Amino acid sequence: MTEEKSTHQGEISDLKDMLDVKERKVNVLQKKIENLQDQLRDKEKQLSGLKDRVKSLQTDTSNTDTALGTLEEALADKERIIERLKDQREKEEKEKGDEAESSKKELKELREKVSHLQADLADRETSVLDLKEKASSLASNTLKKDNRLKTLEIGLEQKKEECVKLENQLKKAQNAGADSHTSSELSERISGLEEEVSQHKDDAARAQSEVERLLEILREMENEKNDKEKKINELERQIKDQSKKMSNLKHMEQLEKSRNAQLMDDAKKREDNLNQSSQQIKDSLRQKEERIEELEEALRESVQITAEREVVLAQEEHSRTHSEKQVDDLLVAMEKVKQELDVMKAKLSSTQLSLAEKEGHLTSLRAERRKHLEEVLEMKQEALLAAISEKDANIALLELSSSKKKKTQDEVAALKREKDGLVHQLKQQTQNRMKLMSDNYEDEHLKVSSPSSEQPNNHKPSPDQILSPLLDLNQNRSKLKLYISHLTSLCQERDPIILQDFAPPPAYHRSDSASWHTQLQSMTREQMEAELEQCEREGAELQDYANQVLQQIAERCPDILEQVVNALEDSC
Repeated sequence: MTEEKSTHQGEISDLKDMLDVKERKVNVLQKKIENLQDQLRDKEKQLSGLKDRVKSLQTDTSNTDTALGTLEEALADKERIIERLKDQREKEEKEKGDEAESSKKELKELREKVSHLQADLADRETSVLDLKEKASSLASNTLKKDNRLKTLEIGLEQKKEECVKLENQLKKAQNAGADSHTSSELSERISGLEEEVSQHKDDAARAQSEVERLLEILREMENEKNDKEKKINELERQIKDQSKKMSNLKHMEQLEKSRNAQLMDDAKKREDNLNQSSQQIKDSLRQKEERIEELEEALRESVQITAEREVVLAQEEHSRTHSEKQVDDLLVAMEKVKQELDVMKAKLSSTQLSLAEKEGHLTSLRAERRKHLEEVLEMKQEALLAAISEKDANIALLELSSSKKKKTQDEVAALKREKDGLVHQLKQQTQNRMKLMSDNYEDEHLKVSSPSSEQPNNHKPSPDQILSPLLDLNQNRSKLKLYISHLTSLCQERDPIILQDFAPPPAYHRSDSASWHTQLQSMTREQMEAELEQCEREGAELQDYANQVLQQIAERCPDILEQVVNALEDSC
């Protein structure tokens, strides 16, 4: 029943979700329809605007047609002007070509003349150099002759001075001869002096004639030198004139070239301007044609878009009607499901009552069964303890007897083996009883947690429902603490080493104060759930520790199991 109820609830929730989804879809479709209507209005406005633009473009096209006619006429005029300018440019190019050829011929002639003049100039320069060498040699000869003339003049003056001296001596001698007429030697000397004077006079005359001849030669050389210098100056002047003529010719040639280049540039600029103006006119015509084509394309696209929008609106209207039908069908189905759910709720309440009765009967049967099992285990343990005590008594009697026969020793050994078997059985029975106690604890835990698990997923237990299992867990935890304390005290009395490797869990040392119960009353549901989980965890830890302690006692001190059983009875 619970499964059917959960399935029905799941189906109901699914149907509700589907209904919500459908409602959302309907709302979305309505919004889409409204948006499409708005878009359709916008498109109609755009279409009217495009129609107005088309009308204006038609008027513009009519204006552009007239403008095109005028532009074509202007283009024809421009083409005529271009042809005329081309003819003029060809004529000018021909004239310039003729002028260039004539200038080239003149340049060739001038270059030939320049080459001839340069050859003459080179010859004249060589002759000038020769004349300069001759003039330098003549100048050196004149210098030599001047030096010789100077030396001769100096010698002549010396001779004249000697002649004057001799004449003076002669006069003195004549005066002395007139006075005395005594010495013949003096007369001889005078005659000798007269001869020397005559010789010196001859030498002076010859030197004077030689000087005059040399002076004449020097004058001739100076005249020749002046003539040659005049010729050299004339040649240099001619060379300068020729160089000036060459520079003038080069300057004229450069001016002619620059003038020709300027004329060519002017012609090219005129042609470029004409081409540019014609190209601009063609570009403007092409742009207007492209603009007209774009507007026609936009008009076609707008018409196509409006047609597509109408188709989409029709489809949306059809889908909206279909979705409305689906929503109506879903509402009808939901009403049917609600009716079925009410019927299932009635059945569920009856089944829950019967289930509660059966669970109560089952719990009572389980309690009786558990009680019978505990009684059986208790009887078995008592029987085993009685048998063990009997075996101990027999062993003690045989050991107290002074006979050391082999038969008595064998009997003692057999009794000890039987006692060990009984101790092992007692250990197993104790473990079974501990297992039964742990099963009881788990059953109680499941009983506590089952009400919360049987609730639906969306229902949470109230604080009153959590309080009773929380108190039961706390009571069970306190019993386990008492049981563990009794076991540890027994182990400490017998042998403290038994539990030296085992430490109790932290929950064992936590005291259950009375304030916990008062705090429990003021806790919220979340705090109670957390406390319930903590109690379950601590109870499991205490149970594990008790099992470990019992295992150690059974292994090391099996003779105190009777006291352990009494502790179990006290804890239960």
